[in-house]
Amino acid sequence: MVATELKFAPYQEAEVARIIGGDQYISHILTKVADTLIIDRPKYQNEAGKWRYFDSVYVNNLIYLSYEHAGVKYNFKTLVLKVSYVPFYHLCLKLPESRDIVSQKLWSAPRFRGFVPVTLTARHKEGHSVLLSQRSYMVDIGQQGVGIVSEEKIARNFLLEMNVKADCSLKIKCSVKNIKTGRVDGFYYYGCEIEKVSDKQHFQEYLDFLAAATDFFEQAPTDVGSDDFSFYSFM
Repeated sequence: MVATELKFAPYQEAEVARIIGGDQYISHILTKVADTLIIDRPKYQNEAGKWRYFDSVYVNNLIYLSYEHAGVKYNFKTLVLKVSYVPFYHLCLKLPESRDIVSQKLWSAPRFRGFVPVTLTARHKEGHSVLLSQRSYMVDIGQQGVGIVSEEKIARNFLLEMNVKADCSLKIKCSVKNIKTGRVDGFYYYGCEIEKVSDKQHFQEYLDFLAAATDFFEQAPTDVGSDDFSFYSFM
């Protein structure tokens, strides 16, 4: 039975690795056709800034593929069915069956668009707090976690207290679990696990409001597209 629950966003970023002692490469999932998954040419950038490509790939080579989307992390092993050069270099992979996919649900988060300004403070073990960068934004939130982008560099497992600037009465305490870099503007991505909220009822009302806003925006016609924040599916 083909894994129909394997979901991904358009041009979904994915990590690709050789089964035997290979480097870690970055690729993108382009589309799914019948029992085939098509990805673009995997590559990575070395310390000198030059791109290295996933070369010497042959039919029936085994590779690992891993990616995160909409609150779920997918990992699976698959076969290369075809190496194509027309109209561009891409790989055709065998779509794995359900039993061969390892999936991990990280949190359920309502999707919404836009950057919500937040105030971040760091909580120290001694009890005092330090205000962090003014340029911090919430981009995803759910019952268990929150996604943040900030120009501040924060260590993993750091304890944070977040206030939504538009609603300072709601305070969310969380710990940093995942960190990703790579934005051209220098900001950092953070996936945080929620430890405590100041008002559970208020928090639920806020999530309900965001879910309703999401439904509205999804139905509204747009020609500008939207950013995909699936990297917060910590995924």
